[in-house]
Amino acid sequence: MPPCFAIIIKKATEQDAVDLWQWRNDPLTRQMSITTNEVNWQDHLHWFNNSLTNDQRSLYIGYVDNEFDVVENKVGMCRFDIDDANNTAEISINLNPHYRNKKLSSVLLQSTIDAFFKIHKIDLLATIKKQNAASDKCFRSCGFQLSHDDHAFNYYRLSAR
Repeated sequence: MPPCFAIIIKKATEQDAVDLWQWRNDPLTRQMSITTNEVNWQDHLHWFNNSLTNDQRSLYIGYVDNEFDVVENKVGMCRFDIDDANNTAEISINLNPHYRNKKLSSVLLQSTIDAFFKIHKIDLLATIKKQNAASDKCFRSCGFQLSHDDHAFNYYRLSAR
């Protein structure tokens, strides 16, 4: 049963750069990512600043709305990379390591999907490493259907509502 508090979704801002960089370089995050290399600060900052101004990418941050954790309330982020030619967006999620194992990933994912669908009515795609059972479960719980797989990845799709 998920915790009894809401997740508030906001667009990422310049103030989120350090958090996203730290979460991206977390060892478990790197292990489960498609690209496993550590990202240096300059490369991340270049990517992040370009992401904020790229109209084909949306970065959302989820904030936990509770009275118990006032020091760190950023739950994680979801990124949507829009492909106009195919009328789809590739989605990825990265949880703040502080919030792992608290049953918040599917709440974060669903909340960001809802925010994205208010603006865009396109199908969502997700690519998940076969060994990443937590993400697999999270995406399935939000309605994603397995479209195909290969030796390393499961490929999911969620139709726009």
